Amino acid sequence: MEQQTNFPQTRSSSAMPSSKTQWLSTFVVRFAGYSLLLLTLVDTVALLVPAKLLDPAWELQTIGSLVDRTPGLIIGFALVAYGGRRYRQSLDKYCFGVMPTLAIVLGISFLLMIPLGISNTLRLNQEIKSRIVLWPSNLLI
Repeated sequence: MEQQTNFPQTRSSSAMPSSKTQWLSTFVVRFAGYSLLLLTLVDTVALLVPAKLLDPAWELQTIGSLVDRTPGLIIGFALVAYGGRRYRQSLDKYCFGVMPTLAIVLGISFLLMIPLGISNTLRLNQEIKSRIVLWPSNLLI
């Protein structure tokens, strides 16, 4: 009768166990995702700080800048979601649970920017037309 032993297999000291390597790579990818999301948040706050809410030109420029920052958000969300629910710590589990809600809120806010952009475009168009009408009278003065 053969006796089975459950001794761990010997590995070289330089090689890490597979699960430790997977945990480390998952941690690095998620850390990069959180870093990208944080940098995008700081960049967005810096964009919105000198708010000129009644200026249609500033609003259109801000909407365009926010849309330009969307790839950073998408890549950050994808990197954070890497690996699913494996190897998540308690804070990471909470952040991972909040991500779908945050994505929905961001999506709705981007959808709400469409009527705002149309409204601002019409306001700017009207303002430019009034300046063009008044322009010849300013030359006579």
